[in-house]
Amino acid sequence: MNIDLAINLWRTTPAPDQSLTPSQAELKKRQRRLAGQVRRRDWTEAIVGCICTAFFAYIALADVFGGMRWDWLAVAMGCGFVSAFMIRERVLVARVRQANTQPLVQSLENDLRAVERQIYLLRNVAWWYVLPIELPMLFVALTGPEFASIRALFITMGVVLALVIIALNRWVVRKTLLPQRKALIAALNDLREGLDSPT
Repeated sequence: MNIDLAINLWRTTPAPDQSLTPSQAELKKRQRRLAGQVRRRDWTEAIVGCICTAFFAYIALADVFGGMRWDWLAVAMGCGFVSAFMIRERVLVARVRQANTQPLVQSLENDLRAVERQIYLLRNVAWWYVLPIELPMLFVALTGPEFASIRALFITMGVVLALVIIALNRWVVRKTLLPQRKALIAALNDLREGLDSPT
C-alpha cells in the first residue's frame, strides 16, 4: 500500500474513543464536561432572561406605576437581547455538534474552536451581557427613588455586581479555558507531528 494513501486514509478515518491514548481520552472527557457545563449555563441564562424580559415588560406596559415606563421597557429589552444572544450561541454550537464518528484531528480542531469561542465570549462579557442590562437598570435607578441615598445604593450595587460578573468570567478564562486551550493545541500538534512523520 502506498504510504501517502495510508496516511490520508488514517487522517480521514473516524477514530473511536478506544484508539485514544490515555491523555487524549482525558482531554476528550474534560472537553465533554466543559461542553455540558456551557450548555447548561447558556440554557439556564436564556430561560431566566426570557422570564425577566416578560416580567419587566409587564411592569413597563401594565399600569403598575401609573402609566407606561420606558425605563423598565429598556430593562426588558436588555434582558431580551441577552436571552436572544444565548439562544443564538446554542444554535451555532448545535450546527457544529460533533458526531462520534469524526476523525480525531477534526474532533480536536472543533473542540479548540469551541474553547476559543468561550474565551472570546467570557473576555467580552461586559459588552454583550453586562451593558445591555446594567445601562437600563442605571437609568431606572437615576429616575426611580426620590431619596439620593437610595439612588446611590442602587447605583453602587449595580456597579459592584457588574464588576463581580466581569471578574468572575475573566477568572474562569484564566483558570479553566486557557489551560484547556493549551492542552488541545498540544494534543493537535502531537497528532499532526505523528501524521507528518513517516514510519
